[in-house]
Amino acid sequence: MNAKLTKFITASLASLFLLGFSPTAAVQAYNTVPVIPRVDFTSDSVILVALHGFGLSRASYAQLAKKLEGQGVVFEALDVRGFGEKSSSRLDFTEASTEISEHLNALRRQYPSHKLLLLGESMGGALALKVAAENPALVDGVIASEPAYKVNVNPLVYPEVILSLLFRPSSPNRIPLGYAKRVTTVEPFLSDLKAKLKIQRGYSASELWRFRALMKSVPAAVAQLCQTPVLFLQGDSDRLVKPSGTSILSKIAALAPHKLVTFRKRGHLLLEENQASDDVVSALESWISERASTSNQQIAKVFDSQRSQLLSSTQISQQEDR
Repeated sequence: MNAKLTKFITASLASLFLLGFSPTAAVQAYNTVPVIPRVDFTSDSVILVALHGFGLSRASYAQLAKKLEGQGVVFEALDVRGFGEKSSSRLDFTEASTEISEHLNALRRQYPSHKLLLLGESMGGALALKVAAENPALVDGVIASEPAYKVNVNPLVYPEVILSLLFRPSSPNRIPLGYAKRVTTVEPFLSDLKAKLKIQRGYSASELWRFRALMKSVPAAVAQLCQTPVLFLQGDSDRLVKPSGTSILSKIAALAPHKLVTFRKRGHLLLEENQASDDVVSALESWISERASTSNQQIAKVFDSQRSQLLSSTQISQQEDR
């Protein structure tokens, strides 16, 4: 086996095992539970657009949407290309980013005085960061929950998947049932995830490669968000994504108004599938309230002031070196 083929297979495997954190359920089961946004707009309302994790759908945010009711937040959840109502589409995160950006532009035109925030968990968090980096003037803030930057999984423990990728690279590949335990060990949520894994849609090696490319792009996207506030959320007991990876992301752009909140004894999902606990919702509400009361001009002034201080200190350091 040549080195190029070996590299491709290894990368595909890494992508596949990233998928384990959010198994795919039957499309029909999700589409029967719509997420309905609030309609009572106020002058200081915030629009929060949510993007789900791999294999899930917009309905995964039903509980979170309900908990945010009465907080001056207009909540919308979208089906990402390849999932939910768009499950018939092949995974293509470039196209998905374009579709989400078009939706955000429509919201901005319709509600020009509202703060527009983008929220995502795991794959959805990575996609939210990508969209925000590509549209810095469009998004007023990002909430990225466990954006799957560093994976805490050994792919060699699932030889059946390796064999599938080796001998059937163009065929749909299913996620091993054992990966449900990487997401949670709490019942009845664990049993529910295993049941969904059994009826999941499979994804080809080329689709998994696109997924891998999205996750690999996260650090670069964060580095571009110099003036966009980002709230990173992470469970310290996450068995799929290394908490240290999210910590690194929060520190990439030193001047950016980024914040990291870590939750003790919490696993991978914090926002979806009825996992939005009161402490998580409280952290969201607090950060959203700050964004609602802070103008974009204020954020820009703070950034410019910090940048000036950094440049001044750098110049002084250079003069001392001389």
